[in-house]
Amino acid sequence: MRIRAKRNQRGECRDSVKLYIPETGAEISIGTEYDVHAISFYKGIIFLQIVDDLRYPSWYPSTLFEVTNLDCPRDWLCSFFSNIESDDTLVIGPQFIAEDNAAYSSMVEREVDQVTRFWDRIAGISEVS
Repeated sequence: MRIRAKRNQRGECRDSVKLYIPETGAEISIGTEYDVHAISFYKGIIFLQIVDDLRYPSWYPSTLFEVTNLDCPRDWLCSFFSNIESDDTLVIGPQFIAEDNAAYSSMVEREVDQVTRFWDRIAGISEVS
């Protein structure tokens, strides 16, 4: 799946989305295309995981982008996490991110092991292409 940045500032976004965009703006460039590495639906907002302009695996609200290619990797899975301690979350992506709430949370928090898995996956995809 590929997306193109259509905005990178909070201004045009609804208030619930503004919470997830830095005051200085998202680290994405308008008009630039990005590969999507996972998708989540949390608190009524769709988030897309990309490698941003600072080369970090980051999650940004989908409202900042337009979809340019809907093709998804064949190994993606979809998981739904529901528990009392946090809001319900839907995650679509590779198993190491989408297998359970702990895996997803550790990717969101950029824990070292998950980030290593993330970069290993990208390196593997690049070798195949």
